[in-house]
Amino acid sequence: IEACLPTAEEARRLGIKRGEACLAMMRRTVSGPHVASVARLVYPGSRYSFAGQFQA
Repeated sequence: IEACLPTAEEARRLGIKRGEACLAMMRRTVSGPHVASVARLVYPGSRYSFAGQFQA
């Protein structure tokens, strides 16, 4: 998970300005010894929040 700026195509598809901060996640799906899929998921920062709870 990382902060990023969208590419021109991502900004167009998301309906945002090119300089708007986004959250990007890389996802890899594995089936046995093989990589089945790889995806880069991009979310506009203004539409999402990320939170977590941790216990010691």
